[in-house]
Amino acid sequence: MSCNCIKDDEINFNIEVDVINEKSINILDLSSFSIQDSNITTYQVTIEHPTKRSKTVDLNINTITRLKSEHFASDFCDGIYCFTLESCGLLFKKGVAITYELECGLASLVAVDVKKAMEVSENIKQIKNAAKMADNDTALELYTITKRILRNYNCNCK
Repeated sequence: MSCNCIKDDEINFNIEVDVINEKSINILDLSSFSIQDSNITTYQVTIEHPTKRSKTVDLNINTITRLKSEHFASDFCDGIYCFTLESCGLLFKKGVAITYELECGLASLVAVDVKKAMEVSENIKQIKNAAKMADNDTALELYTITKRILRNYNCNCK
């Protein structure tokens, strides 16, 4: 049986997630494969939703896949999403932070406390970076802290 394998380096499992709205997201696959079989156009990845629901979905290789919230029986809410892929005996993990609610709260916070807004902005960057590096514990901890800051200033968007 023929297959495509992600090159055996964590950096080669490369996806970008673009939130369209709470009902759909686009996932752009930019992964590097060591074996190319033109007959195989998708691969399976398991996505863990912030609600802890997991779902295995097919992603299109080197192009965009649109996922609808029905896949998870829940909207694409703010939080850390964990993408797991087993490819040719290797396990790859990537996290993605969806932060549109935090960013909406940040926009309100700027008018109230610029210094605190700069802190929140930095936290959002760190959340995204930690998730990207599959350090989901750090990303989740920072997310919780940042959400609490915004709540204390009544800068909630949901």
